Amino acid sequence: MGIGEQLDLNIVQLRAFRDSGDDLTKPREVEHFGWFKGSRAAERAARELAGLGYDTTVRRDGWRSFELRAARVTAIDEETADTFTREVHDVVVWHGGDYEGWGASVA
Repeated sequence: MGIGEQLDLNIVQLRAFRDSGDDLTKPREVEHFGWFKGSRAAERAARELAGLGYDTTVRRDGWRSFELRAARVTAIDEETADTFTREVHDVVVWHGGDYEGWGASVA
């Protein structure tokens, strides 16, 4: 999915948080997920994201794919969400992965 589609999903996702009464400026753990065909690419992306302050893990998912999880505590207001979406998306795609999106709990 391209960055434009991801940013459109942010609008929908943030609306759902607002509708639940969430304070979008309250920091909470935000998790991002990416999928890779090879472990080396996933590990390189994980190292780059760790350098940007994310806690990262890579795990094998089946025979031929690897899941990258990158998490960081942050607010999820519109500007911040768009910034972290671009940041993680770009790293994942640069290393040959597919960015799946982000999730967080209601605060």
